[in-house]
Amino acid sequence: MQEDLDFLFPQKEKVSLSEFKILFPYLKTHLKSFILASIFLIISSFITVPIPYLTKMVIDKVLLGNKDVRLLFNLIIVMAVLHIARSIFSGITQYLFVKLNQEIIVTLKSDLFKKILKLPFSFYDRAQTGYLLSRIGEAEGLGLFFSSNLVGQLIRLGEFIFALCMLLYLNWKLTIIALLILPFYYFALKPLADRISYVTKEILESSAKLMGKVQERISGAEVIKLFVAEEREAEKIEKGFKELGRKNILQSIIFTLFAEFNITLTALGGLLILWRGGIDIINGTFTLGSYIAFTAYVQRLYAPIQSLATFNFTLYPALVSLKRVAEIMEITQEEGGDIQINELRGNISFNDVSFSYHENNRVLEDINLEIKEGEKVAIIGPNGSGKTTLIRLLLRMYKPQKGKIFIDGIDLERIKLSSLREKIGIISQNVFLFNDTVKNNISYSRPDISDEELIKLLKETDLYDFFIEGFPKGLDTVIGERGVRISGGQRKIIAFLRAILKNPKILILDEATSEADTIVEEKIFKFIKEKMKNTTCIIITPKNLLEKNFVDKLVYLSKGRIVEIIDEK
Repeated sequence: MQEDLDFLFPQKEKVSLSEFKILFPYLKTHLKSFILASIFLIISSFITVPIPYLTKMVIDKVLLGNKDVRLLFNLIIVMAVLHIARSIFSGITQYLFVKLNQEIIVTLKSDLFKKILKLPFSFYDRAQTGYLLSRIGEAEGLGLFFSSNLVGQLIRLGEFIFALCMLLYLNWKLTIIALLILPFYYFALKPLADRISYVTKEILESSAKLMGKVQERISGAEVIKLFVAEEREAEKIEKGFKELGRKNILQSIIFTLFAEFNITLTALGGLLILWRGGIDIINGTFTLGSYIAFTAYVQRLYAPIQSLATFNFTLYPALVSLKRVAEIMEITQEEGGDIQINELRGNISFNDVSFSYHENNRVLEDINLEIKEGEKVAIIGPNGSGKTTLIRLLLRMYKPQKGKIFIDGIDLERIKLSSLREKIGIISQNVFLFNDTVKNNISYSRPDISDEELIKLLKETDLYDFFIEGFPKGLDTVIGERGVRISGGQRKIIAFLRAILKNPKILILDEATSEADTIVEEKIFKFIKEKMKNTTCIIITPKNLLEKNFVDKLVYLSKGRIVEIIDEK
């Protein structure tokens, strides 16, 4: 129970105004559309302002006065035209703001996705896929900043001033009573509105984490089934959904309290005005038409104060979304140098390189290694010896805490990342393939490749028959998400072809043939030896490739250190 109370009445969430800066470029791009929509909103808001006074004229001058049917008809026509005009302008306004809103949100989501793709690999070590998907979805909450609601807050200030003038004109005594009620709106509703920021942030974060867990369980369905853990995992997710549901219920309590306070205060204020106005009507100092017009303008007087009191209530969910989107946008992207490599020979040098993912836990220690242009080097070592980490450092996925890495004599940190990676081909230990055709997965590194060029490559690698016979629809076979419809060996072959299609100057095979049969493995090594003589090749493998006379150098790693180098040259 205490936890629920803490959730309902937490400390107010602070949101920095500096975080608005990420919205400025989007507003600037659509400024003309924003101004046009705002103009239509102003017209639609003020076009019906005369209607309460016209209603007063109908009641006092016509119905209770001269009974002039022609004047009644004319007043009704004028009010009808104003209502129709308001409807037309309001419809156009909503269309313009919805169009503006969606154009900006679509662009913002795309930019957020692009930003996530450009974040350092260390970021992905901490974040789950489902969590990131939820964070992208939170950009929807920023739509408030480009909607009629926010501009309407400013317009209501003008309505407040106009309504106050009309109320003073109709009955200054009743106006004072109406003004005395205003502080109750603000001070009664604002404490509830202040809770919305924290509550919304908690729900968004809980939802994002839960979606991360759900996505992880779905991706790991095979393991869950093999260990007969369906019920256990379902219970964990069910617990998360229940916790999220509890927070949504508590949020609903705040909404309900807020709405009921608002309704009650409005009703009590109306009764007070009815009491005082009724006395004036009985005494003949106030007309029925004036009273009806007065109550209509009172609503326009209260609306801005209600909006001010509910400022946090309406705006804070968007501010929380803004804060969370800004957190992603402000993360430093992968850092690369400014040297563009146009030609790469493939000379690699590790000088006293040390690295750790966590403090006091060295994965690599004092690595010194020279690899010359065109050399074929095998790196061997037990699991956890640092083989894959060595490759990650070469690809600038991580930066070493100590030492330097050079390519063709240039410090790796000074090289532009895109120019580095586009010249390196890699077949990772854990191959990732898209839910697409075999052809599109192979040509991912060269989307513009023709069918003739692709078939030529398959024949050069002597793997043409492998693809024609091994897949039901040949190169047009859809392989499923992460390649689940094909074997591990087939995934590795597709990854190999995808890598060499780049015509890389450095080729990295991280246990690339571990799941391929011996015949296919020999075809791959034969192609590398005969067709890629000038390509520097690094092979991470548990096998001693010296026996096959394939590599020039063999490097033994153990506990993050190079313990032996065998150079056949």
